[in-house]
Amino acid sequence: MMRRVHAGELLCVYRNVYARAEHVRTLNPTQRSVHLIRALALLHPDWVFAGISAAAVLGLEHSWSLHRDGFVYIAAPHSVNTNRHPKLRCIHAPVVRPYRCGGVLVTSPAQTLVHCAARYPFIHAMPMVDSALRQDLTKKDAVAATCGQVVNRKSVDVAEVGMLLRYADPLSENGGESFCRAVTIEEGFPSPQLQQEFVDPRNPSVIYRVDFVWYLPDAASSCWNTMARASTPIRR
Repeated sequence: MMRRVHAGELLCVYRNVYARAEHVRTLNPTQRSVHLIRALALLHPDWVFAGISAAAVLGLEHSWSLHRDGFVYIAAPHSVNTNRHPKLRCIHAPVVRPYRCGGVLVTSPAQTLVHCAARYPFIHAMPMVDSALRQDLTKKDAVAATCGQVVNRKSVDVAEVGMLLRYADPLSENGGESFCRAVTIEEGFPSPQLQQEFVDPRNPSVIYRVDFVWYLPDAASSCWNTMARASTPIRR
């Protein structure tokens, strides 16, 4: 196997885990992470993946940059010796409730969101929360309850989780919209209403839907943001 690695045919993506170099080059960072996690799940069926690793398996929207460290995260109720695995990191979780997704054990969607909220900034955590709600993987109450269970045992910023739950919205259609909305909120702008529809006054049969709309205080006018692309007409 190592001879094939030296020949450029294979890549050693983790200790004793290999992948065809040609195939790996076709994958984005999230897909590479999921491929590795699935391989490790076969080798270690009792591992419960957590944090950004669990988010990737669950299909939660997030920035590819969160995989830049190349680490794999697992949850454990006690300290785990990861020295033998240079790319393995353990997230301490006093209570682990495994959730099976595509044959892989991960932390529950609510617990995954709490772990990610504790580790990543608001603008990176918002897409995950929005997409979890959009896919109906969890509810805001479940995330809040999970945060309450771990706050006394783990360093979790309750205010940060509360802010995420306050502004999270399943109407956000993709991670880019969620990230952009989070940036505007963080910069002090009011949170917009999402996916609002407007009738074309020249042709009432044509409806335009915009990503963001802010209604001004006088209610006489409004402005909207379409994520740097033209609104798509919805014909009835």
